[in-house]
Amino acid sequence: MEKARLMMSAPESIRQSASDYFARPETSTLEELIDGEIIVSPTPLIRHQRLVLRLANAIERAMPGGEVLIAPAAVMLDQENVLEPDVFWIAAQSASHLTDRAMQGPPDLVVEVLSPSSRARDKKAKFRLYERFGVAEYWIADPDAAILEAWTLRDGAYALAGVFDAADTFQSPVLGAAIALGPVFAALQF
Repeated sequence: MEKARLMMSAPESIRQSASDYFARPETSTLEELIDGEIIVSPTPLIRHQRLVLRLANAIERAMPGGEVLIAPAAVMLDQENVLEPDVFWIAAQSASHLTDRAMQGPPDLVVEVLSPSSRARDKKAKFRLYERFGVAEYWIADPDAAILEAWTLRDGAYALAGVFDAADTFQSPVLGAAIALGPVFAALQF
């Protein structure tokens, strides 16, 4: 009985290719393919989803054209990596493109909102993948600490542009616009 309970609490993972991943039936469950392994995440907390929506709205208000999408929406980086960023933005002139099933190639901006089940993955595995595949700007938002780390790609590696809180407005190099974080982080908790 104890072994069954432990197995149920561990994240589900199965090795597959992107072709296998896309052959799976449609689902609203968040599933990602990271280095050939299917990762299934639990339903996010309400404060997580509040922050996702507010960040997407802030980007949409500031963006110079292009398109903002939120998870679940697949980003296919290669045959072993299909991610579901919480928010991503594609510039109008992006070399990557949207298909009916997925974004093909790296978005120009990716935002991941930390949650208990994704914190390590967002800060390590996904960080390295976004960097490796050339996502120009990566934001990591922490709803508990009410901070946002902004990373920009310089010479193929991420450089920390800054760590910002609700009192800050920061200039996004990729968007070419200022983002005020006060409204983004306001009243996330119950």
